[in-house]
Amino acid sequence: MHWLFSEKQFVNKFNKLLTKFGKQLRSLRIEKDLRLKDMADELGVTVAYLSAVENGKRAVPDSWVERISKEYDLSDQEVISMQKAAYENKKDIKINLENTKECEAEEID
Repeated sequence: MHWLFSEKQFVNKFNKLLTKFGKQLRSLRIEKDLRLKDMADELGVTVAYLSAVENGKRAVPDSWVERISKEYDLSDQEVISMQKAAYENKKDIKINLENTKECEAEEID
């Protein structure tokens, strides 16, 4: 079987899809040896929602950094880093135009 990407290429391509906050959250989850379901349950959200936040498809809820820092006993430096990443995530606006139709511009007098 031939793969289109090497493992390293796949990881690099996959990581480009994540926001900084998403990368940090996923790293924390993996470091704590948690499945998506485990962390989602602890945060009181669905697996789909947590996954969407990790992948940058949903905004980071305002209360999450504090909640995560308490739940997982993060250091002050980890909290600051996560706060910065959450702020950067809020600045990113993603608009999916994949399924939109082209329309012609009308001339307005």
